[in-house]
Amino acid sequence: MAYFTGDWSRFEQGRLGGPAKGAYGDNNKFAVLLVITFPFLLFGFFFCKNVVLKTLTVVGMMLVIHCIFLTGSRGALLALGSSVFICSRSIKSRFFSYAIVVAFIAVVILQAQGTLNRGKEVVRNNEAEEVMNPRIKSWTVGMKLMTHYPILGTGLYRFREASFFHYPGETPHVAHNTLITFTVSSGIVCGFLYLYLFYRSYKMRQEVIRKAKPDTLIVYAANSSFAALIGFFVGAIFLDMMIFEPFYYLIMLLTATYFLQNHINNPDNVTENKKG
Repeated sequence: MAYFTGDWSRFEQGRLGGPAKGAYGDNNKFAVLLVITFPFLLFGFFFCKNVVLKTLTVVGMMLVIHCIFLTGSRGALLALGSSVFICSRSIKSRFFSYAIVVAFIAVVILQAQGTLNRGKEVVRNNEAEEVMNPRIKSWTVGMKLMTHYPILGTGLYRFREASFFHYPGETPHVAHNTLITFTVSSGIVCGFLYLYLFYRSYKMRQEVIRKAKPDTLIVYAANSSFAALIGFFVGAIFLDMMIFEPFYYLIMLLTATYFLQNHINNPDNVTENKKG
């Protein structure tokens, strides 16, 4: 509503924020939430046959991209680029595949100057360097904490307490990286399992694409959820999003398409299991 009503109270230092109450009030997390909706709109354009629905998906994509630019999140911009690249690789038409990438680059150059300028300021301005340093310091402290708690970790969201105890004064912040948060909180095995989720998601998506008929709802859901997961993964490099419900919803959606497609291809196995 703030977007349409011009409610400038939703902007903080020129950056659009998320809902005031809830888990997505932070503009960076709100931007990642928008990123993971984009593949569903993009693939929806090719999946929907109705002209009205196609038009709505185009309008939705334009609004989502512009809102991401308004948040000023550089990590979300990288995440969106990664997601768009995965989408382009999943589209059969070579023309549309290249056109999507070229259009995205053109839109970023023409419309994302505010976000790009923030990146330039980080490099040029010494004051802006202080914004980067906490994230880099948090990553460094996180890597060192892994050596202290490699098996069981520090416990959920105990990163700050552990960093204060072992490395006082180095960083007062959280890990600013989801992989580091998982690993420090619950041990190295948990960190590998987090990465394995993305590997397994890729394998499930490839299996669905190989077995399913093109242009079906299952293929649409599998492609959209996987591209959204890639967007989340890139955004999570810069943010602490261990508790981010859409990530787990995407995993469940992709897993559902995998088992549903297996059921369609092998209905006799399910019937035999029920009889047994």
